[in-house]
Amino acid sequence: MNLESSTAAGAAVLVVDDELANVALIESILYRSGMTNVRGTTDPTTVAAMFRQERPDVLLVDLHMPVLSGMELLAQSDGWRHAGEYLPVFVLSDDTSMRAKLDALDAGATDFLSKPFDARAGTGGATPSACRGPTSRSRAGSSPSATSSTP
Repeated sequence: MNLESSTAAGAAVLVVDDELANVALIESILYRSGMTNVRGTTDPTTVAAMFRQERPDVLLVDLHMPVLSGMELLAQSDGWRHAGEYLPVFVLSDDTSMRAKLDALDAGATDFLSKPFDARAGTGGATPSACRGPTSRSRAGSSPSATSSTP
């Protein structure tokens, strides 16, 4: 992520991937980029509760997971948000087919990021404006979420 803005650096990020190694790698990339409010989970069934408790600004979701896929989480996320609330959702996948990308974008994903990740490549082309969305989101009444312990 291009962290020219303190808004992006302070964004609360929730990472969801069924592979612990992927969660740890993404958290590490984000931390090294200056983002400190990052949480991760390998259990997609916990995402709704985590979202409601922590109110993340950005959601990174693996496309193919057992029990709940990234597409299913995208569909459910409408029910977690307040009316008019913008939530950038980046879908992550090693399925680089045009169909997978278009399906994710049609389902409401902000962008589609391909795996595998290279930690040396940084966080790609996402910008602070993607974290803020069309207008800044109000986080009134929410407390800052705890960060993950992964450095």
